[in-house]
Amino acid sequence: MPYTKTFAEITKDDVALAGGKGASLGEMTAAGISVPPGFVVTAQAFEAFLAATNLNVELDTILDNVDHAVMDQVNGASETINALILQAQMPPEIAAEITAASAALGAHFVAVRSSATSEDSKDAAWAGQLESYLNVTEPDLLTSVQKCWASLFTPRAIFYRFETHLRQGSGGQEGLSHRDMPVSVAVVVQKMVDSEVSGIAFSVHPVTQDYDQLIIEAGFGLGEAIVSGSITPDSYVVEKSNWQIIDKNITVQEKGIFKVISPPARGGVPAGGGGGGGSEWRSIPKDRGEQPTLSDAEVIELAKLVVHIEQHYGFPVDVEWAREAGIFYIVQSRPITTLSPKATDRKDTYDFSWGERHSVISTESWLRGYVFLRDVIGNDNRNVFMYVKDGQVHTFNAAKDLQSALDSGEKVLDRGFLSRHLQRSAKVREEFSKLYKEEKEIDVGKSSDNQLLQLFERYQDLFDKTWAYFKVSQPEYLELAKEKLEKIIEEKNTGNDVDQVFITLTTPTELDLIKEEELAALERSLKGVSDKEMWQHAEEYPWLFFNTYDREIIHTFLKEKFRDLQNMSEEERTNRIETIHLQHEEHKKEHAALLMKFGNDPDLQYLASVFGKLAVDRLKMKAWWGGGEYLFLAFFEEVARRAGINSEQLLMGYTVNEILAFLKERKKVAAEVIASRMDLYAVSLEDGHLYFYDSQKAQRKFNELIGNENSKSSSEDKIEGVVANTGKARGQARIIVVEGLKRLLEDMERFEKGDIMVTTMTQPTMASLARKAAAIVTNEGGITSHASILAREYDIPCIVGTRVATMKIKDGDEVEVDADNGMVRILNRAE
Repeated sequence: MPYTKTFAEITKDDVALAGGKGASLGEMTAAGISVPPGFVVTAQAFEAFLAATNLNVELDTILDNVDHAVMDQVNGASETINALILQAQMPPEIAAEITAASAALGAHFVAVRSSATSEDSKDAAWAGQLESYLNVTEPDLLTSVQKCWASLFTPRAIFYRFETHLRQGSGGQEGLSHRDMPVSVAVVVQKMVDSEVSGIAFSVHPVTQDYDQLIIEAGFGLGEAIVSGSITPDSYVVEKSNWQIIDKNITVQEKGIFKVISPPARGGVPAGGGGGGGSEWRSIPKDRGEQPTLSDAEVIELAKLVVHIEQHYGFPVDVEWAREAGIFYIVQSRPITTLSPKATDRKDTYDFSWGERHSVISTESWLRGYVFLRDVIGNDNRNVFMYVKDGQVHTFNAAKDLQSALDSGEKVLDRGFLSRHLQRSAKVREEFSKLYKEEKEIDVGKSSDNQLLQLFERYQDLFDKTWAYFKVSQPEYLELAKEKLEKIIEEKNTGNDVDQVFITLTTPTELDLIKEEELAALERSLKGVSDKEMWQHAEEYPWLFFNTYDREIIHTFLKEKFRDLQNMSEEERTNRIETIHLQHEEHKKEHAALLMKFGNDPDLQYLASVFGKLAVDRLKMKAWWGGGEYLFLAFFEEVARRAGINSEQLLMGYTVNEILAFLKERKKVAAEVIASRMDLYAVSLEDGHLYFYDSQKAQRKFNELIGNENSKSSSEDKIEGVVANTGKARGQARIIVVEGLKRLLEDMERFEKGDIMVTTMTQPTMASLARKAAAIVTNEGGITSHASILAREYDIPCIVGTRVATMKIKDGDEVEVDADNGMVRILNRAE
């Protein structure tokens, strides 16, 4: 059996023999692409090495006793296996063949790279998991090969192999053996390119996912300086359709990795490693480091080479390249594994979700849960961009990350999930209520900065938690539960309308906060309402004043609310109270009858309760994040007073960390910065990290990620969404902006009976508009959303989750809401 093969003897179909890296180099060699010559020590050589030394038996025993979820066990197994492989004597026949192949190559310096047999596939990229050694000379070749074999069993490689196996649908961890994860390792031995410049290139821009853009990163010396993240490379973005460089970012490069000029020390240096061996970090002269690494002509030459590779393989590629004596060489190519399957142009990269007005700390809290509260949300690694213009939040979720939320939603199917979630969310509300009572009892005006700091830290922690528990009831987390419930209904249905059965089963069987508040207001109005009683109502239902920080506006709203109720006759109010209770009881009977009809199926009962109980719990959590700022308004007013601004400027201009910094050090945010944020800022979640962008940086980030994608379809006359309540209606669209009570009072003045309410997301204060609406259409939300509950209460058609309704529909447009088919049609545009 041959233990080595030259690149010319290998094709892309030889992954089991040469590993992903080796197969790719062989394929590119055959295609005439400029690849440094080399050979592969095959995976069969590794298997023969294990068999000849009896290490295969020892490795099986060690790995069979490892719990891959316990890192101490993984580390211990790795150390043992590495020592065994490195101490073992390579069989003479394998060593002789490797030595002969190296002599035939005739290169004084070679790169020795690991090449896993499941590496660089479209489903898994082992980049960075295994080792490579650079500038290796003949005396150290065999040792370097054994080091590459051993790197298959580093802790990160063992863990990565295990995690990849789980992601690819192999089920749970229980009973899983390392034998269920077959992977071996070949070793690539390749002539070392003495790189003047090197780097990486992506044939599709990995951030914008624009298939007409490729990006090249370049640095002086060996490419390992870039791959390791040790330097900031130059970057060039090229449009493939016209070969134009559309963006160029030149950095000052102060150091790079280069081959040691003197004879190398034994052993070579691991990729990205420091001094010693055959490679070393070296300072770059200032006049050279300030120059572009590539000329425009070289950028285009390399771009065309990358596109040639992409076209050869038929899929987007990530390549490593190097330039020596003016010639570009490709030293590695693999598929890009991070692109969305549906991403064919920029508009598929980010998916618009909703827009409403938030304070800065509310906007941050929407994303802080992904960073600090993974125990609540789950392992949901998402990229989210929140662009806040004139205080109005527009959220964009990376489309490729939707699967992450869907995967996190699997936990909802666990029968124990619901009770655990409800207990924990109730505890958060209890803690919030306790903190509010404490705040009421103290005089914030006489409190020290440190006392206010401690109060804010506790407040913000609970505020973040309410957002996190609220998010778990969002549509993407419930999609798997929705699909399963629909399937059960379809299988058991006996002629009933499936959509209507689904709506009935998922509508809460207990009164929600909206009904509770309406009943409380009606009952108060029957007795006559004083100012004191109005403020008591406000304290009990603070979410009515979401994003409103002016007590005068709040008072005006309360007076208008109770004046409208008292304009109704006593009989009308009494009838309304009775109707709410009667409808609630009728729904409970209908719900119970359906469950009995379907045989009280336990899966159906559980899933129905998930949607019903989460809808109620969702509103309870929303009550706290919607009303928290009102309840703690005295606190925010006092902090603002000490900062020399008003509460709205504080809440619309200070980040969480800036409020903390002010209370610790009296460090103020400049007035011009506050003013600019009230106009524009952005908060971004990128690969688990939270970033805040002011003004111009926010706009640049928006242009980079989103561009004008959402305005491209503004002329379309059809909008699709999720059916929340069936039926059809026609009417004049009224865009209701989620901003504050002042804006809502204005909207209430112009909203006529029979209008179609179109909004980003409904708020509890919109109940009076819903009573007059012929239908409701929202950007965000699912079947547990507040809009769904309102629509079912007033039995009007409702379509939620359109993402773009408020952008495509203009105020005054005549629209048709077809909630039987989840479609909104614009019939006539307003002049």
